[in-house]
Amino acid sequence: MKMNHWPGHDPIKNYFSLPNEIFSLNLCPGEIVVYSYLLFCEDRKTYQCWPSYKTIGRAVGMGETTVRKYVGQLERADEEHQNRRTAALMEKLNLSPAEESPCAACEPLCAAFEGKAGETHPQGSVQTK
Repeated sequence: MKMNHWPGHDPIKNYFSLPNEIFSLNLCPGEIVVYSYLLFCEDRKTYQCWPSYKTIGRAVGMGETTVRKYVGQLERADEEHQNRRTAALMEKLNLSPAEESPCAACEPLCAAFEGKAGETHPQGSVQTK
């Protein structure tokens, strides 16, 4: 008779996935462990989690200071990754850095609204003189 090693095992509730991209970010093992725990804690609907450094440290076997260090490194790695993605997208769209402004695309519309106090800006804010 085959023995069931995991009684009540529900594959959807008892696992979480890591993105494949994690291995292309050149993270050290400590960063991967902290990142993995944060994904484990994440609310799958809001994509947020709020464990303390102490809670993370207890769960992954690290001190609070070490966890702080790895969280800081993860934040910097995320910022660098976002910058590379933005640069690649700008290159793909043939945009120069001067066109990088989020409002650059609507400048002609903004010019049309100049001088019209109290009218709504295309992006939702109110123009005043």
